[in-house]
Amino acid sequence: MEHILPAREFAQTKGWTHQVQWMEGKLPCFVRCKSAAHADSVARDVKRRGVDPIIIDLRDALQLH
Repeated sequence: MEHILPAREFAQTKGWTHQVQWMEGKLPCFVRCKSAAHADSVARDVKRRGVDPIIIDLRDALQLH
């Protein structure tokens, strides 16, 4: 699965630090979060639906400070 990342400046403006991403059928889905705790919560909810999500640390992926 290819990561669907936001523009670096936009992520900084919105305060996003993490992204939860998964596939539903052939469609990529994602939720952007402002904390690791929120990302973990979203990932747990997605797992309950029988899908395997991944959590992407946007600070690392986009080199945000």
